[in-house]
Amino acid sequence: MPIEHKVLKVLKNNSRSTTVKATTINDPVYVRKECRKLAENCIDKQMEGFKRWGVSANWDSPYLTYDTKFVVEELKIIYKFFEAGLLFRGKLPVHYSPSSASVLADSEIEYRDLDCTAVYIGLLLTKLPKSWKTLMLAENSKINVVVWTTQAWTVPANAAIAFNPGLKYVLVSEENTEEIFLIEKSAKEHLEQKLKRRLNVFRDVQSNELEEVAYQLDFDGKGEKKLFAADFVTSETGTGFVHIAPSHGSEDFNLARENDISFQSAVDGSGKFNCPEISELHGQLAMGSGNEACIKKLENMGLILHKDRITHSYPCDWRTKEPVMTLLSQQWFIDVSKIIPDAVESLQNVNFVPANSKTSFVKMLIERSQWCISRQRDWGVPLPVFYDENDNVVLNNEILNHLISVFQDNGVDSWWNFDSEQLLPEVYQKKGLRKGSDILDVWFDSGSSWQTVLGSDETVANPKKVFYVEGRDQYRGWFQSSLLTCFAIKRQAPFTHLYAHGFVLDQSQNKMSKSVGNVVDPKAVVAKYGADTLRLWVALADTTDDIAYSERIMEKTATAYQKFRLILRVLSGNLYDFNSENSLSWHKMKPIDQYIIVKCNDNVKKYHEEMNQLSFHTAVHGLLNFAHDDVSTFYLSSIKDRLYCDHASSQTRRSAQSALLHVFKKLHSSLEPFVPYLCHEICQGFLFSEDDLYSDNSRDFKSDYLEIFELLKSVRSEVLTEVGNDLKVLEKCDICFYYLNTNVLSPLLSEACVREIIGCRTAKFRTGAHFQPSNIVEVSEICANSLKIGYDVNETFEKCPRCRLFLSDAIDQLCRRCSEVVHK
Repeated sequence: MPIEHKVLKVLKNNSRSTTVKATTINDPVYVRKECRKLAENCIDKQMEGFKRWGVSANWDSPYLTYDTKFVVEELKIIYKFFEAGLLFRGKLPVHYSPSSASVLADSEIEYRDLDCTAVYIGLLLTKLPKSWKTLMLAENSKINVVVWTTQAWTVPANAAIAFNPGLKYVLVSEENTEEIFLIEKSAKEHLEQKLKRRLNVFRDVQSNELEEVAYQLDFDGKGEKKLFAADFVTSETGTGFVHIAPSHGSEDFNLARENDISFQSAVDGSGKFNCPEISELHGQLAMGSGNEACIKKLENMGLILHKDRITHSYPCDWRTKEPVMTLLSQQWFIDVSKIIPDAVESLQNVNFVPANSKTSFVKMLIERSQWCISRQRDWGVPLPVFYDENDNVVLNNEILNHLISVFQDNGVDSWWNFDSEQLLPEVYQKKGLRKGSDILDVWFDSGSSWQTVLGSDETVANPKKVFYVEGRDQYRGWFQSSLLTCFAIKRQAPFTHLYAHGFVLDQSQNKMSKSVGNVVDPKAVVAKYGADTLRLWVALADTTDDIAYSERIMEKTATAYQKFRLILRVLSGNLYDFNSENSLSWHKMKPIDQYIIVKCNDNVKKYHEEMNQLSFHTAVHGLLNFAHDDVSTFYLSSIKDRLYCDHASSQTRRSAQSALLHVFKKLHSSLEPFVPYLCHEICQGFLFSEDDLYSDNSRDFKSDYLEIFELLKSVRSEVLTEVGNDLKVLEKCDICFYYLNTNVLSPLLSEACVREIIGCRTAKFRTGAHFQPSNIVEVSEICANSLKIGYDVNETFEKCPRCRLFLSDAIDQLCRRCSEVVHK
């Protein structure tokens, strides 16, 4: 409908000639042609955007709801509803949007606070209960039942008044007056404030007495009307009595049907009053000028006790933002009440994200009973029904199959291009049958997509994983229509996973909306930050809730992206002379290299666990923390000397490269779904196998190592703090480890390995009670042994011009290690 709405708006604005305007707007074939042009243009633009954002899909063969193939499958589905007796034609209250000139689905309704005129109406009782004969009433006394409404335009359709037997009702009046009001007891104080009168209770009223009461409303002059019990009446607002207009409310309609209350509508199918007998209202828009005219009419009749302007939550058309009315209309409906209980049961094996969304989804499901699936528009899938001269429905399998063949040969527009005779099988021609003019609800279109997307019956009957993702507003929309259509046909849900995301908020925490004008175009974001940064912004956010957008947030995301980029480039850059064949066996690797592989495997395992739970933001945050804290800040910083300064083919360097390759492959494959452009760029000209050499061996990593490595990280942090967080000073430090009892580190790690981890000049292990370091740092306990660190800043050595470590005996002189490497 949005496409047709926009096309009609353009046609109205562009056509100068009234005759041309009327001709084009009322020509369904022309309107459909223009709608198709607009749809194709929108599809091209959206597809271009999706491709630029790195979305993978079958772009060469997308499913389009106006394609003949899709329409044919949808017609088969709607016919199965007809065959099963679930599809019927009837006159029921439906949402009607005067601004869109169309019936609306529940999912197309949004509630907005609007100003309106609320009125208190007093209706004269013309028949009183026998038990009231004992009341000492003055000869001219009048008893009025008081009702309150914010929709005065519905009063001409009044057919009854409802009350709740569970509430307490009273007769009240002002002293020395002949006017008596019948209201709910707790409403007395509120009515006093409105009428500015002091009201006294002089009799309680029983619910069985209310059933004997009758009142007169002379809009139509059609005699007395009665009061009926209804549990939907409350005392929260109003007077405890509800004016019943069956043409304009589902509860009102059901009450009238249950109690055989006769009624009629004063409003026609276009939202205008159609009541020649009430000249003041006839022809006016009921929710426009007609509402004010109705209030004026009631005032002239002396029925309005009070009126005031209030702010009221009102159902509105989600496209035009204008109010909608409930209108009695002849439409096609699906009786979903017959399938909803079993459809709810089918959700037992569906994975909902967030988990509590299932409760909301089920609650909205069980609230439905009838689904109005007919629309009075041109752009859509035709409801494939024919009518005889008596307006009886004519549809069967033979007619449907013939119609499908016509569509397959001539396109869906043939429904509008051909007359009824051309659309019917020969045996049904020349029988005075006429084709219908309704199309199917767009939610039935989208709700049928599972049939086209999932393919054959065998595929649909045994899906592996079917993932539906949309905004949480689709609980009443696509999620619901998909479940109802699929379950009715297949007796199962169309999805195994249902992911409901939140909405994007602007920097003022308001929901982004085109109508409000606070939407940021993703194209602009991609132009400034790149598609990967846009994707990463979404990945780092908990999309099951609303997520905020601002330049500050995007700058932080860009920083996170640069961290990933830098780390991947450093990893791959140090593998230029290395491949999987050069990888060392696990037992030949240095402990720190084994450690980073174990940390990598643990983090990637957690990543996959979170991904399987569809907790994408948790998974990506875990990768970011691992990449930054463990890989960049700790590991790469620790091994840089060995990586850059040991001999190129040395086992120590190959050990580091073996670990780097493993970490790179794991990070690359994990990040690829989120930053595909970066991962593709990094891999240009870089070949590596997908073999995982260390998935099993890493289990042999000594459990004590993990505790020790975390301790050594703490040692590094403590000593660095002691030397004023100056890395250059730390590089000059000689560090000694002192244990009160037994040596713990030396059986596990070498002194060279510990030096590498801490980043100091040298590291030594010492035991014995007589050791007295110059500077002592209390660190922690390890393996139940107290640990002390002693350190000295050694100024006697010079910085090696090659490795930049303070290991040289003289200025500009290579250290012993570098000298050996250079000579080789």
